[in-house]
Parts: sequence; C-alpha cells; structure tokens
Amino acid sequence: MTKATDDWKLWAKTNAEELELWKAVNQQAREDIARYKQQQWQVTYFGFLIYGALITLSNGLPGAHRWTLGLLALLVGVVGSLVVWDLHGATERSRAKGNEAVCRFESDLRRLEKAVGKMHRSLSNKALTVVLVLGSLFGAVVTFLLSLCGG
Repeated sequence: MTKATDDWKLWAKTNAEELELWKAVNQQAREDIARYKQQQWQVTYFGFLIYGALITLSNGLPGAHRWTLGLLALLVGVVGSLVVWDLHGATERSRAKGNEAVCRFESDLRRLEKAVGKMHRSLSNKALTVVLVLGSLFGAVVTFLLSLCGG
C-alpha cells in the first residue's frame, strides 16, 4: 500500500462519524428537494382542477355570479403561484444545505464524490418553477374569461 492510501484510510477512520453526519445531511437535503418538487406539481394540478370546477359551475349562472367565480379563479392563480414560488425557495435552501454538507469536506472527499454526490444548482429547476407559475396564472386568466362568457 502507498502512503497516500494509508493516509486516506487513517483520515476516513478518524472522521467517520462526522463524515456520516454530513452524508446524512446531504441525503436529507435530497429527500427534501424531491418532496418540495412533488408538492409544486400537486399545487399546480389542484389549481387546474379548481379552474375546471369553476368553469363548470359558471355555466348557466347570471353575470354577477360569473364575476365572482372569475375573481375566485384569479385568486386561486395568485395564491397557487405564491405557494409554488415559496416551494422553489425551500428547494433552493435544501440544495444549499446539501452543497454545504459536501463542501464541508470537499478537499478530502474527492475520492468519495460518487458516494456523497454533490448537488449542483440547476437552471432547469428555476425554469420549471417559472413555467408552473406562468401556467397557473394563465389558467386563472383563462378560467376568469371562460366564467364570464358562461363556459
């Protein structure tokens, strides 16, 4: 065995508990991100279900009631968008926590990078959130207009 391998084994043995702690923090951050992303999709799906229900309810109603349902659709769109955006912030905080866990021992963990797996900030994550928010707002506007027209 080489001296470098022996040094690595000694380091790993003496820092095993701390290493396991940071790996657990990283794993928890990954699980949190998956849960937040799932919640973002659920909020979007429920928003579209509510839009469909509001359009259905607006059929055959007088104009004042249609306005009320239309305004309710806009409110659902705004609140849903805020929730999706808030979940995006939670995702970013979890991503930062996971990155911190990896960076904490980055110089010593280069050989273990596959096992720990550093999470990189993803542009596609923000783009997906923007698409969900815009889709929610678009759905709210369409529902508002359809409720006013009577479906």
